[in-house]
Amino acid sequence: MKNDEGKQKTCIDSIKAENALYSGLYQSLIQYIDINDIKPDSSRSYGRLTLTKFMSSITETGFLRPIFINSEGSIIDGRKRLAASAALGITKIPTVIAPNPLVFKDDLMIAKLKSEQFDFFECAKTLKELTDRYLYSQENVAFAIGKSQSFVANKLRLLNYTDEERELIKVLGVSERHCRTLLRLRDPTLRIEAIRRVSDLRMNVRSCEEYVSTLADNDDPSSETFERDLRRFIEGRLCAKHVFSLDTSVSDGSSFYTIKISK
Repeated sequence: MKNDEGKQKTCIDSIKAENALYSGLYQSLIQYIDINDIKPDSSRSYGRLTLTKFMSSITETGFLRPIFINSEGSIIDGRKRLAASAALGITKIPTVIAPNPLVFKDDLMIAKLKSEQFDFFECAKTLKELTDRYLYSQENVAFAIGKSQSFVANKLRLLNYTDEERELIKVLGVSERHCRTLLRLRDPTLRIEAIRRVSDLRMNVRSCEEYVSTLADNDDPSSETFERDLRRFIEGRLCAKHVFSLDTSVSDGSSFYTIKISK
């Protein structure tokens, strides 16, 4: 117990020494303000459990979000963080002064992203809106929501789908992992056909990857290459079990496949 208390004291002293180092989303807007220059909201009080939770968070990870104040020094947002800082004896805290409305909008979006209130397309659109601003890179947006840069990059790739495709994916309930695989198909028309087939056949991700591999080199579903790759896909999925036979016939310029499966 004494050892844990010693580690906590060392961490708190480090936070004080570094002026409560902040490394979140608002890097270029941050000012380190003396805590005595910030006017707290005297009408608010917090219980021991609430303060302990925020004190522990600050002690362990520092400030993931700054304090927001207006030009007169009155607090706008971050009252619990301010109270916890005072209880810890922190003298200077990361602060944004008189934030414009966009900053508040961004702050709300970050909170929703962290709580996973969006579906994956809405998440991708929100991340794009944030990363399109000159202030935010993929790296610091990822840090702000507690994810990796590759998480953000993979989400942004989903925006390559057309509106029609996104609506179809939502209706059919195709998963995000399936969607990332299907993006290998360049032709939107072929992608829509593939989305429907993946849903109709209830393919798992591995089957979807194998199916897309048969299509990715040639986006023309009527070509000889597609026919050859389709046959290869069927054989690859079933032949290993030695439980089927595949017959091919041609009539009126169309190929017909008959699959016989042993019971």
